[in-house]
Parts: sequence; structure tokens; C-alpha cells
Amino acid sequence: MTVLSKKIAVGFVIYNEGSEFVAKLELLAKNNLQIYLFDNSPGINRTNNYVDIEKATIHYASFGRNVGLGIGMSEICSEAFNHGFKYLLFFDQDTVFTKQTLDFASKLIEKETLKEYSALSFANAAPSFKKDSKPVRQDGYHEMVSTNLIRNSGSIFILDSLKEMKWFNKEFFVDGVDYEFSLRSSIHNYKLATVNPVPGFDHETEQGNQSYTILGKNFVGRNYPKSRIIDVIVSSLRIIFSGLYHLKIGFVFLVFKHSILFLVKQLLIRMFKVND
Repeated sequence: MTVLSKKIAVGFVIYNEGSEFVAKLELLAKNNLQIYLFDNSPGINRTNNYVDIEKATIHYASFGRNVGLGIGMSEICSEAFNHGFKYLLFFDQDTVFTKQTLDFASKLIEKETLKEYSALSFANAAPSFKKDSKPVRQDGYHEMVSTNLIRNSGSIFILDSLKEMKWFNKEFFVDGVDYEFSLRSSIHNYKLATVNPVPGFDHETEQGNQSYTILGKNFVGRNYPKSRIIDVIVSSLRIIFSGLYHLKIGFVFLVFKHSILFLVKQLLIRMFKVND
């Protein structure tokens, strides 16, 4: 086993994943990494879909229905922790990564002291950080910058910290899982950081986003269904009220800003009849 495989596992929460997903598992298997896989796809247990991948050690779990991201991420992180891992590198099923990405993660956890952190987020997976933030470390290899919010995919979670935080909030289905985690990291006095650059990491290509030009402005996004928009509104309000309760005013402002930008983008797509 490599140094990486002794300390860090890789986790996914999947839902009706495409056939290309198997290639990602095969890459991880070739690098002797243990994989924690929570399956939210409805129907029968599909363990047999993944047991034949050469050299793979896949810890598969499913409740036979879609129970959401908060439960799925809590399950894989707690199981990896119980198996002795210190870190879990999480990817969405449609996030692209390479062997170089995995090698980068290996060097990162060896190079940094992470006891004060709950997560490190690969740079283009992170939605926002303070413009006046100074690098925590900048040494020609990589740059770490303090951040307030992370996204789940492309993040290394420090499992000792997550255990103290009682993992992820299982009441959040999809939207808000990462922002609520970011809020509780602040409440528990844990740091978050983005890391840049990260070789081979791509959180955009397989996301199904489209490039739009509206009123002369270019942006990337997609036309979400109304149910998803409602979920964003409800989860954002819950996080905002929790942030106010804990007097995290700066954090509340960031979540409010990102929520408004999301809603404005969805409105513009509909007003100008931009379709995916």
C-alpha cells in the first residue's frame, strides 16, 4: 500500500450513475485506495455491480432508496473513520480526477498540519472566499487560502474533526449540505481552506452545465426544476437562521449572496427562455 492508501479513503454518494463511473473506481483500485460508496439509487442492492473490479476494496452501502446526501456522506465518513482512516477525499460521481490528483492529495496530507481544520477544498470546487484572504501557505508547490464556504466534491475531510461535529446534518437532502457543514465548522472553531492548483481536477466538464449569454453577460449554469429551486430556498433559509442564532453575520451574508445570485440566474434563464 502507498502512504496515501493507509491514511485516506475515497468516498462517493451516487445516484443512477453513468457507465463511465466504473473507470473512476478502476483508477482508484489501481492506486490501492479503499473506496466508500453509498448508493442512493432506488431499487435493489447493486453490490454485485462493483465487486469484480480488480484489486478494489469497495465498502458498499445502500438503503434501497434515495435518502439524500447528508445521510450518505455521514455514512461513508463514519465508516471510514471506524476503519482507521484519518481523511476521506470526496468526489461527486461526475467529478473528473486523475492519478495526478490522487498524488497531489497524498503530498498534501503529508505536508500540512491539519488538526485545526475540518476540510480542505480543491480550488475550483470552492464557491467563495474573502477577497482579502492571504495564503496560509505558498511555497511553489501549492497555495492554501482560508475560506468560509466549501463544496463537497473535491474536498478532503479530516475525520477526527467530523466526528466531533457529528458528521453531516442528515436533515439536509442535497442542497445546503456543504454550506451547513461550513457553518458548523465555524461554530466548532475549525478552519476551512481552498487549495490551488490541483492537477487533473475538473468539477465542471461532466456537470451538465451550459454556457449562456444574457444581456451581453456570459455565465455557466443550468435550468433547474422548480423542486430543486425550492430546496435551495428552504435550505438557505435554515442555514441563514442558524447563522444568525450563532451570530455568524459574515457567514450569513455570504450564504444570502450566493442564494440571491442562484435565484437571479434561474430567473434570467426562464425570462429569456434559455433551455438546456
